[in-house]
Amino acid sequence: MREIPAPSGLAPECLALAGDVRPEAAGVDSPYGTGRFILLHDPDEPAPWNGAWRIVCFAQAPLEPDIGIDPMLADVAWSWLMDALGSRNAQFHSASGTASDPQNCAAKNSRPTARIAAIPTIALFRVTPCTR
Repeated sequence: MREIPAPSGLAPECLALAGDVRPEAAGVDSPYGTGRFILLHDPDEPAPWNGAWRIVCFAQAPLEPDIGIDPMLADVAWSWLMDALGSRNAQFHSASGTASDPQNCAAKNSRPTARIAAIPTIALFRVTPCTR
């Protein structure tokens, strides 16, 4: 886990963290899985946010090619994320985002992607304050 430069222009205050599975070199995304966690704060509470805080997450992990070609993979990946949050009783609302079809990503990429597919997932959440 390491702090990285936060994207500019998203909010007056933000913190960005990156983490990798089996990191091999500092600052380089791991081929085994990588993720980003960005915490945004805007005291003006933008209407689309439904509050002053927002979390943006990005995760990408390698998959076996036979899983990567499944046309339902993007929908299943999103349901995995929602199920994981639910199993931990995570409180959130205004969830939105995408889970991209790795075949469509590969089609736009000019480099060969023969052995492993990867599915990128981006999720946006409004933070619900903890009441405990």
